[in-house]
Amino acid sequence: MNFGYELPLEEAAMYFNLHCFLAMFCELKGADFCLICSPSFGIPSLIEDLLENCKAFSDFGHLLLHAMNNCPEDVVLYVLDIIVEKGFDVNYIDENNKSPIMIAIGKIFKRVVKSLIDKGCDINKEYENNISPIMYAKMLNLRDIVDILIDSGAED
Repeated sequence: MNFGYELPLEEAAMYFNLHCFLAMFCELKGADFCLICSPSFGIPSLIEDLLENCKAFSDFGHLLLHAMNNCPEDVVLYVLDIIVEKGFDVNYIDENNKSPIMIAIGKIFKRVVKSLIDKGCDINKEYENNISPIMYAKMLNLRDIVDILIDSGAED
């Protein structure tokens, strides 16, 4: 991952602790930038530390969508739990009309779909291109996700 910043080798050698190094890197690049990218680092405690130290950060939607597009499902679940605890609305839609539920379905993240539903996601809402989550899951022939949606009250 290229973050547009080259750290001299002698400076990098000073940081034997990756967590410490990343925290210092985030100070240099800016907390918002690092928060959005932090799931890619694969260090869950870094996300928590950054959120704790960046109280003004509120772009939870971009943080989650970045994680969904770049990280394994376990990391996405972890990020989702943290940001919902901090007030994130699971019915978020970004400026490109992307929503967490539709991305989770497209990525076949069954546990994320279930978690979003459990956290209050509107599964009967039409999102991208006037398509509901169940319509999208059917288009992709994802029977397991269709079953999760129906069991959760999605209108067929």
